[in-house]
Order: sequence, then structure tokens, then C-alpha cells
Amino acid sequence: MLSIFASPKGYKAPPKRCVYSQKSKLSDQEHASVYRCIQPALNYKKNMCCFHDDTFYTIEDNKSTVIDTLKEYLRQPKREDKDWLNCVGFNIPSEFEWKDYTFEQPVNFTRARFYGKTTFQNVIFEKNVTF
Repeated sequence: MLSIFASPKGYKAPPKRCVYSQKSKLSDQEHASVYRCIQPALNYKKNMCCFHDDTFYTIEDNKSTVIDTLKEYLRQPKREDKDWLNCVGFNIPSEFEWKDYTFEQPVNFTRARFYGKTTFQNVIFEKNVTF
């Protein structure tokens, strides 16, 4: 007998969103707001994305996934000028090179963790940046 709550054979649930959220106040805001990650959650641990799961990047095979996903995230089509590029709470491996890049919109690195030595070589922030 099939329960009304059972999933059909072969059914795969859509990926969940990352559960990470963080209250922060940006320089152009009068009051603090809550940032909620919109990245898909990993089926790895804690229902967080590759940026917010603080153990995912520590597995050697996963570092390239985090780096490639971050590069793709930064290449996304430009949002409206007033929209912040949110890197809130990201865990960024030291192997990621911040080099020769121009941020054309405001960037929020609140509570981001840069592991190892991090340099922003020839990086231009054209708008506000929050660390």
C-alpha cells in the first residue's frame, strides 16, 4: 500500500537552499537587515552551500569546487548598481586568488573568513565594500 506521503519511485526532491543567515548593517542602510543565502545546499553536511559549510573546503578534493563556484559567482551578470554582491559568511580557501578584478557594485564580506594569507592584487572596488 502506498502512503500519500511516499515519493514516487525515482523522484528526486529539488535541492534545498543553504540555511545560512546573518544579520548585518551595510554602509548604505539605516538599519540592520538579515542576509539569507540563496545558494543551493550541499547534501554533505548542515544543509549549507559550499561557501558556508566551514568544513567542506577543508577536504582537498572540494577546494577546487569552492574556488570554481566562487569564480562563477563573481562572473554572474551584473546586478543593479545599488545591489550588493553578497559574500557574507563565505569560507574562502587561501588558494583563491583575488587578482586583476574590478568589482563594479558594492561588495559585502561581513563575517567572511579568508583562510591563509589573502591579498587583493590589482583589485578595484568601484563602490562600497564592507568587511
